[in-house]
Amino acid sequence: MRIAIVGPANPFEFKSYFNGNQNPPNINGNAASVNAHIQSLLDLGQTVEVFTYDINNTNSNLFFKGKQLRFTVISRKKNIIIRFIRMDIVRNLRKEIGKRWYDIDVIHAQWTYEYAYAITKFAGGKPCFCTVRDWCPYQIPLQKRLGDKLYWHVNRFFFKRVFATSDLHFIANSEYTYACIKAYRAQLTPHKLFNGIKSQFILTERTHYPATTTFVSIAQSITEPRKNIEKLLQAFQKLRTYHDTKLLLIGAYDEEKVNAWRGKGLLNQVELRGSIDHDSVILVLDGCSVLVHPAMEETFGNILLEGMARRIPVIGGLHAGGVPQVLGQGKYGILCDVTSVDSLLQAMLKAEDPKIAQPLIADATTYLQQNFSSDVVGKKHLQVYQTYI
Repeated sequence: MRIAIVGPANPFEFKSYFNGNQNPPNINGNAASVNAHIQSLLDLGQTVEVFTYDINNTNSNLFFKGKQLRFTVISRKKNIIIRFIRMDIVRNLRKEIGKRWYDIDVIHAQWTYEYAYAITKFAGGKPCFCTVRDWCPYQIPLQKRLGDKLYWHVNRFFFKRVFATSDLHFIANSEYTYACIKAYRAQLTPHKLFNGIKSQFILTERTHYPATTTFVSIAQSITEPRKNIEKLLQAFQKLRTYHDTKLLLIGAYDEEKVNAWRGKGLLNQVELRGSIDHDSVILVLDGCSVLVHPAMEETFGNILLEGMARRIPVIGGLHAGGVPQVLGQGKYGILCDVTSVDSLLQAMLKAEDPKIAQPLIADATTYLQQNFSSDVVGKKHLQVYQTYI
């Protein structure tokens, strides 16, 4: 089967698949779930065509080819208004997908924005799928800054038109996402195919942990309100009154917000690492004791899988969208009220207790292997694709 994946992906991670001495760019560092899906399809012997874009490339489209994998990296226009509206991406994607139309069996877009809108043109001609990886109606009211509000209004434009496409087959990446889709369009019956993690990332044993308990929280933007990092910082400063400990924060951030945290005394024993690539995320997890994910809402939360995979206890929100499902309703991680500083504090204290943490870690490994390993998730996707061919 030849499968087109349309979404953010990093060709650099797949450079061994390309012919000759091709030098793909290292882009889209936050596309771990999509990269894992591509890898799973390759491991299952499928031929994959990926259509993505590089926000920094304003020259010409780039192409990287191998026997089993082909990457098309779309360039962007320089005009700031065109870039903001993103219709240049849609047109360019449609043009390049159209060129490969006869060699593609199914088309699978990621998220419900420009990538998904681009493939609506092809829905009905060939099986077209869209995985819903966040929920636009939830995101829009959270935006405070004018630029963010405008960005999400453009997203809403795409979102509405994607969901109005009758021949598009939707995939929910969690039970929570499924419920959101059904509430939005009751007549839809999306498939439930959850995010996966690369099988090789799942450790079956681990003996080394830091001498000083080191907590870590990882997000694309740690100052995004939905990620709720300030509550974590408040809980962490309380925890410091019990014993010596550290907190690492990984992700982009707004300097003004960080300075406000510093002024409140919330950054004592806190290390800001900024944005890092995915391989570095794994290394960071391997040097930490506990992953805390205080987000108030996630449709899934891939970082939870990664924490469990590296055999550290994971803390997530009891009412945070898809998080409880990912953590098995508390069987494989510690759930708490992330809007409460004291609840977060108690969860962090529990995670430090080996009698609580070790059984969670052991059970989580088996749980990952059986439900979220990329080979398992990849096979489930293939079964769905094949029903429409």
